Amino acid sequence: MSIGEPTAPPSGFVDVVQGWQIAAVDWMAHEGITKGTSPTEFSPDLAINRAQLSTFLYRYKGSPPVEVDPASPACCNHLEAFARVDAALAQAR
Repeated sequence: MSIGEPTAPPSGFVDVVQGWQIAAVDWMAHEGITKGTSPTEFSPDLAINRAQLSTFLYRYKGSPPVEVDPASPACCNHLEAFARVDAALAQAR
């Protein structure tokens, strides 16, 4: 471990094997920022999408409450949009 690297217990993700990945992924899992793509896999070779990145950042900031301004202009059916976001968050690493 180098100075400034986070420490955390092993995440248990069997596919995180590269030395440069291990400490960061272990820390993210320990902090609840990521849950992996399954209980035993993180899938480090997959690209992440916007919803997954947003989820990482949201969880990193402690999952603060979110409020939608009712005065904001409608861009689409909000219920469908929220359902898609909820589905993406559920699938996010």
